[in-house]
Amino acid sequence: MELKTPSLKELASTISSQISIIDDFLEKNALPQPSFAPYGLRNWEGADGQVQAARMHLIEAATDILHLAMGPSDYMKFNTLTVSP
Repeated sequence: MELKTPSLKELASTISSQISIIDDFLEKNALPQPSFAPYGLRNWEGADGQVQAARMHLIEAATDILHLAMGPSDYMKFNTLTVSP
């Protein structure tokens, strides 16, 4: 049985919809946007199950879109370089 690979458009749509859920939560709770700055959002305390699920779906879709953009050859090179025995 062949696994269905989502298209780049499908992944982009998933990313956009999950970001909307997360962004709504941040706005409603007057929280800063995630950033790499030391004063940025430090954790997701207070986030309900829907927001936590949106974060997980976002992470999964972002990872998938990265891997598809890399392609199989670059993905395999990257994976073998980062995995230690």
